[in-house]
Amino acid sequence: MKLTETMHVLELSVPQGKDTMVLHLTLMNNNGRLILFDTGMPGYEEEIYELIRKENLNPDHLDTIILTHQDIDHIGSLPEILHDHPKLRILAHYADKPYVDGEEPLIKLSSNAKANLIDTLPEEKRNRVGYMLDKTEPSLISETVEEGNKPVEGLTAVHTPGHAPGHISLYHENSHTLIAGDALTAEDGELFGPRAEVTPDMEQAHRSLEKLLEFDMTTAVCYHGGIVHGDINQKIREILS
Repeated sequence: MKLTETMHVLELSVPQGKDTMVLHLTLMNNNGRLILFDTGMPGYEEEIYELIRKENLNPDHLDTIILTHQDIDHIGSLPEILHDHPKLRILAHYADKPYVDGEEPLIKLSSNAKANLIDTLPEEKRNRVGYMLDKTEPSLISETVEEGNKPVEGLTAVHTPGHAPGHISLYHENSHTLIAGDALTAEDGELFGPRAEVTPDMEQAHRSLEKLLEFDMTTAVCYHGGIVHGDINQKIREILS
Protein backbone atom coordinates (compact mmCIF):
# COMPACT_ATOMS: atom_id res chain seq x y z
CA MET A 1 0.00 0.00 0.00
CA LYS A 2 1.44 3.35 -1.05
CA LEU A 3 1.26 5.82 1.81
CA THR A 4 3.25 8.71 0.30
CA GLU A 5 5.44 9.18 -2.76
CA THR A 6 8.34 7.60 -0.86
CA MET A 7 6.67 5.45 1.78
CA HIS A 8 4.81 2.15 1.50
CA VAL A 9 3.19 -0.16 4.04
CA LEU A 10 3.55 -3.90 3.40
CA GLU A 11 0.79 -6.04 4.90
CA LEU A 12 2.38 -9.38 5.80
CA SER A 13 -0.11 -12.13 6.69
CA VAL A 14 1.10 -14.73 9.20
CA PRO A 15 -1.15 -17.72 10.06
CA GLN A 16 -1.73 -18.18 13.79
CA GLY A 17 -3.67 -21.41 14.16
CA LYS A 18 -7.17 -20.70 12.85
CA ASP A 19 -6.49 -16.97 12.83
CA THR A 20 -4.20 -14.74 10.79
CA MET A 21 -1.92 -12.05 12.21
CA VAL A 22 -1.25 -9.15 9.86
CA LEU A 23 2.02 -7.30 10.37
CA HIS A 24 2.54 -3.84 8.86
CA LEU A 25 6.10 -3.35 7.65
CA THR A 26 7.06 0.11 6.47
CA LEU A 27 9.18 0.47 3.33
CA MET A 28 10.84 3.72 2.25
CA ASN A 29 12.23 4.51 -1.19
CA ASN A 30 15.23 6.78 -0.64
CA ASN A 31 16.23 7.79 -4.17
CA GLY A 32 16.07 4.20 -5.37
CA ARG A 33 17.59 2.68 -2.25
CA LEU A 34 15.02 0.79 -0.18
CA ILE A 35 14.79 0.98 3.61
CA LEU A 36 12.76 -1.72 5.37
CA PHE A 37 11.53 -1.32 8.91
CA ASP A 38 11.38 -4.72 10.67
CA THR A 39 11.34 -8.14 9.01
CA GLY A 40 8.34 -10.16 10.20
CA MET A 41 8.41 -13.69 11.61
CA PRO A 42 11.14 -16.20 10.66
CA GLY A 43 10.83 -17.71 7.22
CA TYR A 44 8.85 -14.92 5.54
CA GLU A 45 11.55 -13.32 3.42
CA GLU A 46 10.05 -14.50 0.11
CA GLU A 47 6.64 -13.13 1.06
CA ILE A 48 8.28 -9.81 1.93
CA TYR A 49 10.07 -9.71 -1.43
CA GLU A 50 6.79 -10.38 -3.21
CA LEU A 51 5.06 -7.56 -1.30
CA ILE A 52 7.89 -5.23 -2.35
CA ARG A 53 7.41 -6.26 -5.97
CA LYS A 54 3.69 -5.54 -5.70
CA GLU A 55 4.66 -1.95 -4.89
CA ASN A 56 6.50 -1.89 -8.24
CA LEU A 57 9.84 -1.88 -6.44
CA ASN A 58 12.77 -4.29 -6.65
CA PRO A 59 13.81 -6.15 -3.48
CA ASP A 60 17.34 -6.30 -4.92
CA HIS A 61 17.48 -2.57 -4.19
CA LEU A 62 17.22 -3.13 -0.44
CA ASP A 63 19.88 -1.00 1.21
CA THR A 64 19.00 -0.73 4.91
CA ILE A 65 16.94 -2.51 7.55
CA ILE A 66 15.96 -0.60 10.67
CA LEU A 67 14.72 -2.77 13.54
CA THR A 68 12.33 -1.09 15.93
CA HIS A 69 13.11 -3.68 18.63
CA GLN A 70 14.11 -7.23 19.46
CA ASP A 71 10.79 -9.15 19.38
CA ILE A 72 10.79 -12.23 17.17
CA ASP A 73 7.97 -10.96 14.94
CA HIS A 74 10.16 -7.94 14.12
CA ILE A 75 13.57 -9.59 13.65
CA GLY A 76 12.52 -13.06 12.48
CA SER A 77 13.36 -12.95 8.76
CA LEU A 78 16.51 -10.89 9.22
CA PRO A 79 18.99 -13.80 8.81
CA GLU A 80 17.43 -14.89 5.50
CA ILE A 81 17.21 -11.36 4.11
CA LEU A 82 20.80 -10.70 5.17
CA HIS A 83 21.87 -13.97 3.57
CA ASP A 84 20.31 -12.81 0.28
CA HIS A 85 21.66 -9.24 0.62
CA PRO A 86 24.91 -9.49 2.60
CA LYS A 87 25.86 -5.80 2.17
CA LEU A 88 22.76 -4.46 3.92
CA ARG A 89 23.05 -1.87 6.69
CA ILE A 90 21.29 -3.30 9.76
CA LEU A 91 20.38 -0.74 12.42
CA ALA A 92 18.94 -1.14 15.93
CA HIS A 93 19.10 0.72 19.22
CA TYR A 94 22.21 -0.17 21.20
CA ALA A 95 20.10 -1.43 24.16
CA ASP A 96 18.60 -4.19 22.00
CA LYS A 97 21.75 -5.04 20.05
CA PRO A 98 22.94 -7.86 22.38
CA TYR A 99 19.52 -9.53 22.12
CA VAL A 100 19.33 -9.35 18.33
CA ASP A 101 22.92 -10.61 18.10
CA GLY A 102 22.18 -13.54 20.39
CA GLU A 103 24.55 -12.48 23.17
CA GLU A 104 21.50 -12.36 25.46
CA PRO A 105 18.27 -14.39 25.13
CA LEU A 106 15.31 -12.52 23.70
CA ILE A 107 13.35 -11.14 26.65
CA LYS A 108 9.95 -12.49 25.57
CA LEU A 109 10.95 -15.77 23.90
CA SER A 110 11.45 -18.75 26.20
CA SER A 111 13.85 -21.53 25.29
CA ASN A 112 10.91 -23.89 24.67
CA ALA A 113 9.14 -21.37 22.47
CA LYS A 114 12.37 -20.79 20.56
CA ALA A 115 12.85 -24.50 19.93
CA ASN A 116 9.23 -24.93 18.84
CA LEU A 117 9.52 -21.97 16.50
CA ILE A 118 12.69 -23.27 14.86
CA ASP A 119 11.13 -26.72 14.46
CA THR A 120 8.34 -25.23 12.33
CA LEU A 121 10.84 -23.96 9.74
CA PRO A 122 12.16 -25.84 6.71
CA GLU A 123 15.40 -27.60 7.53
CA GLU A 124 17.56 -25.34 5.35
CA LYS A 125 16.38 -22.28 7.33
CA ARG A 126 16.79 -23.63 10.84
CA ASN A 127 20.52 -23.01 11.13
CA ARG A 128 20.24 -19.41 9.99
CA VAL A 129 17.46 -18.59 12.42
CA GLY A 130 19.25 -20.48 15.18
CA TYR A 131 22.35 -18.43 14.35
CA MET A 132 20.38 -15.30 15.16
CA LEU A 133 18.90 -16.68 18.38
CA ASP A 134 22.26 -17.79 19.76
CA LYS A 135 25.46 -15.79 20.11
CA THR A 136 26.55 -14.62 16.69
CA GLU A 137 29.95 -13.70 15.33
CA PRO A 138 30.17 -11.37 13.57
CA SER A 139 27.33 -9.15 14.73
CA LEU A 140 24.11 -8.98 12.73
CA ILE A 141 23.80 -5.30 13.67
CA SER A 142 26.13 -3.08 11.65
CA GLU A 143 25.15 0.24 13.26
CA THR A 144 23.45 1.28 16.47
CA VAL A 145 21.14 4.25 16.85
CA GLU A 146 20.37 6.49 19.79
CA GLU A 147 17.84 9.16 20.67
CA GLY A 148 17.75 11.89 18.04
CA ASN A 149 19.90 10.10 15.47
CA LYS A 150 18.93 10.49 11.81
CA PRO A 151 19.66 7.12 10.15
CA VAL A 152 18.31 8.60 6.92
CA GLU A 153 17.91 12.27 6.04
CA GLY A 154 14.56 13.54 7.32
CA LEU A 155 14.02 10.51 9.59
CA THR A 156 14.51 10.92 13.34
CA ALA A 157 14.91 8.03 15.79
CA VAL A 158 13.06 8.34 19.09
CA HIS A 159 13.98 5.98 21.92
CA THR A 160 10.61 4.68 23.16
CA PRO A 161 11.39 1.95 25.72
CA GLY A 162 8.86 0.07 27.81
CA HIS A 163 7.75 -2.51 25.29
CA ALA A 164 11.44 -3.41 24.94
CA PRO A 165 14.58 -1.76 26.35
CA GLY A 166 15.80 -0.69 22.93
CA HIS A 167 12.47 0.06 21.29
CA ILE A 168 12.63 2.95 18.83
CA SER A 169 10.00 4.79 16.85
CA LEU A 170 10.88 6.80 13.75
CA TYR A 171 9.47 10.18 12.76
CA HIS A 172 9.44 11.17 9.08
CA GLU A 173 9.43 14.93 8.99
CA ASN A 174 8.32 15.59 5.40
CA SER A 175 5.16 13.48 5.66
CA HIS A 176 4.53 14.03 9.41
CA THR A 177 4.43 10.25 9.76
CA LEU A 178 5.33 8.20 12.82
CA ILE A 179 6.60 4.66 12.31
CA ALA A 180 5.47 3.53 15.74
CA GLY A 181 6.67 -0.07 15.94
CA ASP A 182 4.84 -1.49 18.97
CA ALA A 183 4.86 1.75 20.99
CA LEU A 184 1.32 2.21 19.66
CA THR A 185 -1.25 -0.20 18.27
CA ALA A 186 -4.32 0.30 16.11
CA GLU A 187 -7.67 -1.30 15.43
CA ASP A 188 -10.15 -0.29 12.74
CA GLY A 189 -8.35 3.02 12.21
CA GLU A 190 -8.34 3.92 15.91
CA LEU A 191 -5.13 4.44 17.87
CA PHE A 192 -4.36 2.64 21.13
CA GLY A 193 -1.40 2.30 23.45
CA PRO A 194 0.95 -0.68 23.60
CA ARG A 195 -0.48 -4.06 24.55
CA ALA A 196 -0.05 -4.54 28.27
CA GLU A 197 0.29 -8.33 28.06
CA VAL A 198 3.48 -8.04 25.98
CA THR A 199 4.84 -4.80 27.43
CA PRO A 200 7.07 -5.48 30.47
CA ASP A 201 7.09 -1.87 31.71
CA MET A 202 3.84 -0.04 30.94
CA GLU A 203 4.79 2.95 33.06
CA GLN A 204 7.93 3.47 31.03
CA ALA A 205 6.01 2.85 27.80
CA HIS A 206 3.61 5.68 28.67
CA ARG A 207 6.51 8.00 29.44
CA SER A 208 7.84 7.14 26.00
CA LEU A 209 4.54 8.20 24.43
CA GLU A 210 4.93 11.60 26.08
CA LYS A 211 8.20 12.04 24.17
CA LEU A 212 6.40 11.57 20.87
CA LEU A 213 4.29 14.66 21.53
CA GLU A 214 7.32 16.76 20.57
CA PHE A 215 6.55 15.93 16.92
CA ASP A 216 3.77 17.13 14.64
CA MET A 217 2.15 13.86 13.53
CA THR A 218 -0.74 13.40 11.13
CA THR A 219 -0.19 9.70 10.37
CA ALA A 220 0.95 6.75 12.45
CA VAL A 221 1.92 3.32 11.14
CA CYS A 222 1.44 0.70 13.84
CA TYR A 223 3.08 -2.68 13.28
CA HIS A 224 -0.01 -4.28 14.79
CA GLY A 225 -3.08 -2.58 13.41
CA GLY A 226 -1.83 -0.54 10.49
CA ILE A 227 -2.33 3.07 9.49
CA VAL A 228 -4.07 5.77 11.50
CA HIS A 229 -4.68 9.25 10.12
CA GLY A 230 -5.66 12.44 11.94
CA ASP A 231 -4.39 14.42 14.88
CA ILE A 232 -2.03 11.77 16.24
CA ASN A 233 -0.79 14.08 18.99
CA GLN A 234 -4.33 14.51 20.34
CA LYS A 235 -4.98 10.78 20.10
CA ILE A 236 -1.85 10.11 22.18
CA ARG A 237 -2.96 12.66 24.76
CA GLU A 238 -6.26 10.79 25.03
CA ILE A 239 -4.42 7.48 25.52
CA LEU A 240 -2.32 9.01 28.28
CA SER A 241 -5.34 10.50 30.01
